[in-house]
Amino acid sequence: AGGGGSSSSSSAASISIRLSPRNPETHNPNAFVERAAALTLSYVRSKLGPEAFDSRIESVRRRHRRRGGGDDGDGSDDGALAVKLRADNDFYSQVRTLRSRGMELTPGNVSSLELFLPCLKTKDESTGKETVVVNKTGMGSSAALVTSLVGALLRYFGVAKLPRAGGGEGEEGGGGADGNSREEEQQQRREGLRICHNLAQVCHCAAQGKVGSGFDVSAAVWGSHTYRRFTKSILTPLLDRLDADDAQTKTSSEGSFGGVAEITEGAAQMLRELVDDVSRSTWDCVVKSLPPPPAMDLLLADVCGGSESPSMARRGQEGGDHP
Repeated sequence: AGGGGSSSSSSAASISIRLSPRNPETHNPNAFVERAAALTLSYVRSKLGPEAFDSRIESVRRRHRRRGGGDDGDGSDDGALAVKLRADNDFYSQVRTLRSRGMELTPGNVSSLELFLPCLKTKDESTGKETVVVNKTGMGSSAALVTSLVGALLRYFGVAKLPRAGGGEGEEGGGGADGNSREEEQQQRREGLRICHNLAQVCHCAAQGKVGSGFDVSAAVWGSHTYRRFTKSILTPLLDRLDADDAQTKTSSEGSFGGVAEITEGAAQMLRELVDDVSRSTWDCVVKSLPPPPAMDLLLADVCGGSESPSMARRGQEGGDHP
């Protein structure tokens, strides 16, 4: 989030979480990262309770200091909870990288590249300003980003038990360490995925400013499956509350702090009730596993350009009237 910091506000009882840039002058906003971080931390704080949440953050700071972290360049040392976002090379075009290294454009050479390469930058010769070039594939990358960030924070704070990538155990030490049977462990992981799904759907819709189908977030959580979307109106009260709180922040005296996102206590409570859905009656989406058939190969063409799903869909609809 461009070096953002988070805090649990004790001076303003109405604020659950405030996310603000560490360096406002150089901050480059990212709604998907910032909304996901703020909402997830607010949910975690609501689940753990303010005291337990603050204690956990303080323990992270102490470990940071013991390891010689010191301050983070802004005169304080309260930014110890750091999240590094990395993307698989296959999410982005690697044509420029291969050409800059004099390598042929082959799948083998792409596979030989070091993992998690940073996006290349272009430099404006007149201003000297560098801009990151993001040629993403447009295949649900924002949903994958949000879902990964939500899941990482939930697991880090111990709020949800989630399976490891590749089908491994959800916690270090393997299943059954706490006396639970394997079936109970699997049930806990399914519950963790349910919570991650619901929260990621909220975060993604809040970031993009509308309620989409939710299929991309669902796929990021559950993998290949058939899907029937949830009723759009279940998110309306919370999204309206978030919009109202944002408007109030911008017009109030406290709105000049230069922050990125604030989540009020009222919104945090609504978020927790919606995500937990204790009655299991709110989220009416239907997911059925659909494993790909054996020996199926899926090929993705590198078009050497970025894409944005909404604008691509509009162009497709406009072109539908022509032969």
